[in-house]
Amino acid sequence: NPREKHLPDLLTDEELVAFYDTVWHTRHPLHMVMMKVLIFTGVRNAELVNVRLKDVDCTNCHLRIEQGKGKKDRYVLFPKNFRGELAQYVEGQKENGATYLFESNRFRPYSTRRIRQILKHYAMAAGIEKRVYPHLFRHQLITYLTKKGIISPKLQLLSGHTDEKSLATYRDLALSDVAGEYE
Repeated sequence: NPREKHLPDLLTDEELVAFYDTVWHTRHPLHMVMMKVLIFTGVRNAELVNVRLKDVDCTNCHLRIEQGKGKKDRYVLFPKNFRGELAQYVEGQKENGATYLFESNRFRPYSTRRIRQILKHYAMAAGIEKRVYPHLFRHQLITYLTKKGIISPKLQLLSGHTDEKSLATYRDLALSDVAGEYE
């Protein structure tokens, strides 16, 4: 099969905590918010770099993803306990004259490559051997939600997957977790 499907090598809870702690200790607000947006929303890297400040709705706890994969607009949710931190960050960005949620000091949106570099840097600093990349957090979130019993139509809505088959990978990942309990 030329396009074999490989299950992503998810981070363990310990690795996630180590990664989070490493980012947290830098006290770099942009990196903290970026990491949380990736973890909480499962947004794709190419979608993340295009999020504008006007797309952030802290009142309703969602981000508008304009023209995401498949040229479709959608909303992604984030938890209420992240609302304050995100609102404060967005206000700071607006005061600095920014347009995008994540942009350089030259007012250019971050590239997908730059976001991958940032995550790789923190993964190395946290001593994580696995490859850490933006899409990994998408896998983490969807697998977590699958384990929590969120059913496919709701997952399709949250993840922006149009195809039921796209979600099969996450069922496989969640199934491996259930195996121990099943025995």
